[in-house]
Amino acid sequence: MATEILNPWFLKILDRRIDEVKSLRDRCPRKSVRVVRKDGSEAWLPSRRWRKLNEQLEELWRVRREQTKVYLRTVANRLYREYDGVFVGDYAPHGGGISRGMRRAMNHQSLIGRFKETLAWVAARSGKVYGEWDEDGSTRTCHACHYNVPGGIPPEVREWTCPECGTYHIRDENSSINGLEQVLKNLEVPGSGRLGDKIVVRTRRAWRFDGLGIAEVPGAVGGRVRDHAAGRQEIKCGA
Repeated sequence: MATEILNPWFLKILDRRIDEVKSLRDRCPRKSVRVVRKDGSEAWLPSRRWRKLNEQLEELWRVRREQTKVYLRTVANRLYREYDGVFVGDYAPHGGGISRGMRRAMNHQSLIGRFKETLAWVAARSGKVYGEWDEDGSTRTCHACHYNVPGGIPPEVREWTCPECGTYHIRDENSSINGLEQVLKNLEVPGSGRLGDKIVVRTRRAWRFDGLGIAEVPGAVGGRVRDHAAGRQEIKCGA
């Protein structure tokens, strides 16, 4: 089974509102009120409008922090109710003229970075297993024949067909299967047995956080998967 966790739509709404309020606040003259202290010294205080907008901004940031925390903990607890072990790819962005270490540090502060921390915390609390696997090359490697596409696969290509064995891949599922194979090969997983042909995605589902818990999205992933054939892209490799 392949599970897709949909992006938290409410965070995008909050981010837009935060940007609007921050833009209004930054256009206000901050030090606009002159105050004379008892000792004769002077000080400049923010304007009333700046203070009001700043209070709104701090409240929006607080709400965003709380909603993010609830979202991550809800998803993590739901995963560990269904699985004894959760393993996540150790993805680190690259390029853009920034060093790998800097981009990794930025990634740790992102939503996926906080999700990893939450998964590790929930696993420790519930006696389950959390781990990370080396994601380097997992997307461009065919899980069926282990053919490695030269030069990688562009991010916009979400489905592709292996030019070596003809296996059709959904990008994220192929990467996950390669990760599972790596986990089973390198770690002791009780009851897992041999990998063999057991890793076959037969059903797919989508989860959405609705503010109260995890809700299944009926037909969302299935419908999209059925449309994959129309949008399939072939990977062309040089001789």
